Amino acid sequence: MNLVTGNNIRIVYETLIQLPPMARWRLPPSIEVEFKARAMKGAYGTYEADPHVITISTLKVGHFDTLFKTVAHEMVHLKRYIDNDPDWTQHDARFTELGNQICAVMGFDPKEF
Repeated sequence: MNLVTGNNIRIVYETLIQLPPMARWRLPPSIEVEFKARAMKGAYGTYEADPHVITISTLKVGHFDTLFKTVAHEMVHLKRYIDNDPDWTQHDARFTELGNQICAVMGFDPKEF
């Protein structure tokens, strides 16, 4: 069974938007986001804006733990985009701040996130 499918990515997203800190972020419901599984060599996942698309790599992601963390990571970019942050694509101090909120609640290693 292939874990990384569009439907499974949607399920993880739907779970995460109900949990802190994402529950406070007012992210769009999953019906407004497209979820894709694609064989990407260069990234675990990507977020594209207008329309919202979260893509997860079938080559890099093979375990639930990695899928969960990767979707959460892309949700930080989505949050920044909907907040009209001009640097929403970056992994800068603001990304780290939001990522650390997730890591603190979920028990993720911030250095890995």
